[in-house]
Amino acid sequence: MQTNYHGAIRTLQAVLPAMRAPESGLIINTSPLVGQISPPFFSTYSATKQALAGYTQGLRYEVSPFGN
Repeated sequence: MQTNYHGAIRTLQAVLPAMRAPESGLIINTSPLVGQISPPFFSTYSATKQALAGYTQGLRYEVSPFGN
C-alpha cells in the first residue's frame, strides 16, 4: 500500500497545485491487468491497484472544475 497506493497519492498531491495555476496538465496512471482480476497469491497487490484506480476515477471529477 505504501508504494502502489500512498506513494501515488502523495505524488499527485505534490503536483496538483502546480497544475492548477496554469489550468493545464495531464495525469496518467497505468495499471497491469492483475489490477482488474485477482489471481491466486496476488490478492494484496491487486487490491492496491484497484484502490489506485478508484482514487484516480474520483480525482478526475474533483479536479475537472479546475480545467485539469
